[in-house]
Amino acid sequence: MILRCVFGRERARLEACKGVCVVAGPGSFSAIRIGVLYANMLARLLHRPLIGVSVEEAADRAALLARLENKTLPTATYVAPIYTMEPNITVPRI
Repeated sequence: MILRCVFGRERARLEACKGVCVVAGPGSFSAIRIGVLYANMLARLLHRPLIGVSVEEAADRAALLARLENKTLPTATYVAPIYTMEPNITVPRI
C-alpha cells in the first residue's frame, strides 16, 4: 500500500531491484542523512538486502559492482550514517 501511494509509477522499477546499496559516508551531514534514511526505508519496504559502503569503496565503481555481483559485501538490517563532523544546526546563519 505504501509503495503504491508514495512511489506511484516508479513502483514496478523499485520492485525489480535485487537490493539496496548506499554510501553511508563520510560526507555532508544532510546528504548522508537523507541518503541513508531513504536506503534503509526502501530496503525495509521492498524486503530487499541492504548494503552500506564507504565513500572510498564507492569510488571504484567497477570493483564495487564486482563485489556486489559476487555477494562479498555483508548485508545489514540497518545502515548507520557516518558523518565527517557534528551537524551545525544550532548556529544562526547570517
